[in-house]
Amino acid sequence: MKKLLSSFTVVVLGLALLGCDKHGVYAYGVRTDVVNGAGTGELFLRSSDTGTDIVILGGVSTTGATPFLSGTVERDSSTTLFLGSCRLNGSEDGTFDVTASYEFPYQPALSVAARDGSQRSDFAEPFPLTLTIDRRPDGKVDIGIDGVVHTYTRYDDVVTAVNLSSATGPSDLFQLYNLGLFFSQVRIPAFGSIGMTRYITQTGRFNGLIAGDYSVAVASLANPTATLTYNALEDFPGEVVGGSIVTAVNLSGDGPMHGIMTFEITGGTDIAPVVYSGSVNYENITVSNGLAASGQYAMTVTVPTAVTASMPYTYSANVDLRNILPVTP
Repeated sequence: MKKLLSSFTVVVLGLALLGCDKHGVYAYGVRTDVVNGAGTGELFLRSSDTGTDIVILGGVSTTGATPFLSGTVERDSSTTLFLGSCRLNGSEDGTFDVTASYEFPYQPALSVAARDGSQRSDFAEPFPLTLTIDRRPDGKVDIGIDGVVHTYTRYDDVVTAVNLSSATGPSDLFQLYNLGLFFSQVRIPAFGSIGMTRYITQTGRFNGLIAGDYSVAVASLANPTATLTYNALEDFPGEVVGGSIVTAVNLSGDGPMHGIMTFEITGGTDIAPVVYSGSVNYENITVSNGLAASGQYAMTVTVPTAVTASMPYTYSANVDLRNILPVTP
């Protein structure tokens, strides 16, 4: 993923200057959302020494092009995402044509007004990268992008690795749930910056990578309470979320959070499915300078068994699946 990101650096910087300012505010006529839900898809995850790499292979379309996405959520929550489509031969070799890239940098040392926030860059001509997919007998998948090959694990198997009765089981499930939200947040232009005030006059509406949708709205300049509303959103194949997250901060990014999110996470196999259902309550989290600064997330699991657990606020910038997804080359 590092080499892939490096390959884009010069092009992305140039397009960012044309497509949006440092706070992600696009010119009139530029679409806020370029995602069309894939409908179905396969999700593969990989833990690295610094974060979690993610690949989504969408359902095959009638045009022969398949939606394809790759990205990384770093431990500190910095997120990158590359969006496009691929054409594969019978051996699952082909080309990943990138049409847009997204980036959210974690910048805790800067004020909300000085942060870059999430930014999107669009490619007038798709940026082609070589793509190889090798499905191994052990169930893992070797995926090569731009000549760099890494070993990924099927999302279904990662879900199966969660053990709610273990000491780390509840936190592992929370991390899995939380990881699915980062790809939605990175696609909100200006997310995490003062540029979020653009949503005072117009609600931002976005499609899910697989299905569903979500929106962001800000109350007013004097009361910049931001509400993210999720409607059966499926960004990760196998994870559906709904509800709202409300951040009631002032222009300095200080204030409380509230809202309840529901989740259903599905994995395992057709013969032995694994399903987790529950909710996360945000009312005990306090935000300072635009970042979670104190409190706990209250998670309630209802399926397959009743479990309640409190997760520290630090999990908002400490994304780590290594308990259930060991590091692979």
